[in-house]
Amino acid sequence: MIDVSELLLDPDFVEPSTIVVLRRTSTVGTTGRNVLAETINNVIAVVQAGNGETLKRLPESAQLSDWITVYSKFVFTADGTGQYPDIVQWNGKRYSVQLKTDYSNWGEGYTRADCLIEGGGNG
Repeated sequence: MIDVSELLLDPDFVEPSTIVVLRRTSTVGTTGRNVLAETINNVIAVVQAGNGETLKRLPESAQLSDWITVYSKFVFTADGTGQYPDIVQWNGKRYSVQLKTDYSNWGEGYTRADCLIEGGGNG
């Protein structure tokens, strides 16, 4: 078995950078209301800009969206998992993890996250 996750840190292969991942958890406050807490994680990752801008065709309009793909040994939480999705801060923008793909069969913790800019519109 080949462990390609080692390539995520190899400067001969990629240019890894440090990104900030905000992990949000929900608790019930003393007033009985939902309270969000954010945990800040500094993560080594490889970030690739998406294919520029992706056109989403909606019933009411067409919308351009800004996507990035992140490769890391950090295990992301995606939208739709019953938890709040992680927020990736990169290049001065905030992106929500929409889809995560587990590539741990290629190395421990090797994950891909497809992230949509917050607000879903043009960045």
